[in-house]
Amino acid sequence: AHGVSLSTMFRNMAERDKTIVVIQDTEDFVFGGFATSAWQPAGRFYGSGEAFVFSFGRKTDKPAEVQFYPWSSENACCMYADKSMFGMGGGEGKLAFVIQSDLLQGHSSPTVTFQNPTLASKSEFVVRDIEMWSIETV
Repeated sequence: AHGVSLSTMFRNMAERDKTIVVIQDTEDFVFGGFATSAWQPAGRFYGSGEAFVFSFGRKTDKPAEVQFYPWSSENACCMYADKSMFGMGGGEGKLAFVIQSDLLQGHSSPTVTFQNPTLASKSEFVVRDIEMWSIETV
């Protein structure tokens, strides 16, 4: 229920404390993260050490093997969002992934937060598909 714009996503996810973001780029790499706080355009890092990022690598006909990158405890840069982007991981000016407000352009870099490699096909990528799901206690 992320909608068609970043502001719609923030509005729809405002009360959702735990979410999974899954991104597919135009080179068929699938990756994302588990976020532990509601997405909000705070303009600062937030979230907790329960957060992690993951990658399935390139989507193929073979079963995918997921690579998980849990919090390293090196910094507290788990989640970041402002009115122009949202992403996870941080340190040294880099994020594990960041999606721009158009929900089409993204960037991925290795980070201290999760000790992850570049998750997408390359550091600058184009989004083919993005999904965000809320995890709720029943």
